[in-house]
Amino acid sequence: MSASGDPVSRPILVIGTHRSGTTFLAHVIGLHPDVALAQEPRHIWAWGHNFNKDDVLGQQDATPRIKRHIRKTFAKFLKSSGRSRLAEKTPSNCLRLPFIEEVYPDARYLHIYRDGRAVVRSTGEINTGRPDSIWIVRRLLGTPIWEWPAFVPRAARTLGRHLMGKKMTYWGPCPEGWQDWVRNGDAQPVILAKQWRYTIEPVLDFRDANRDRLNGRWMDLRYEDFMAHPEERIRDIMRFAELPEDDSVVKFVVDKVDPTRQEKWKKELEAGELDDIRPILEPTLERLGYEW
Repeated sequence: MSASGDPVSRPILVIGTHRSGTTFLAHVIGLHPDVALAQEPRHIWAWGHNFNKDDVLGQQDATPRIKRHIRKTFAKFLKSSGRSRLAEKTPSNCLRLPFIEEVYPDARYLHIYRDGRAVVRSTGEINTGRPDSIWIVRRLLGTPIWEWPAFVPRAARTLGRHLMGKKMTYWGPCPEGWQDWVRNGDAQPVILAKQWRYTIEPVLDFRDANRDRLNGRWMDLRYEDFMAHPEERIRDIMRFAELPEDDSVVKFVVDKVDPTRQEKWKKELEAGELDDIRPILEPTLERLGYEW
């Protein structure tokens, strides 16, 4: 329990863009017997902000009322689980880290990142599918009734596309300016490249601007390294998160990891598409240590 009496102490927050391994990593952490995993509780983080045009939230948006609501909701979830540590993953949290830090100043951030070219390929695959109607209903039920006017029209349009068998026009985190990319009719790979870049750069900016404050509370995890060395990395993660090592978690990771998945973009992205997205991705890829 934290010093304030909140049962949520040192929450483990999996931070990463869409299609970067966040779902798998969060699932693995949730297998630990001490951990209660909240899987994409976006409605909790966005409570009071559903009328916003994007997912960006700053420190000033964490009003006392909103902080109380978030803490109370997660505390209730943790208590009902019977476990001692909260973990969660929500990709759009990449765009609201100063807000989250205001809510949970003792949070442990586990940042997993992946080659942006692989993210573009994987997101493009998701965008060819039909919208998930069950997910939409869950979002609606988690949205305060007074904010339904903001959410219902979007949900209705998405459900309409599902019923008509049409693919999605946009999926995942919404950085500032995302609507302009869609309205301008940019090619899908270009939109996806911008989405990845402008979702991950705020993460890197937040990390670099707060290194002293985040000392011991931030861990960077390269997806490709995780896939290549699953046992070593999952043990590193448990030590970082201050969780007792659990061999069953390690075994699950070693058995499930598929290193070949990281190479699919090289076969599936066409040369012209790579030329189009290179000016967008390359500066951020270099910042992360990738070579074009």
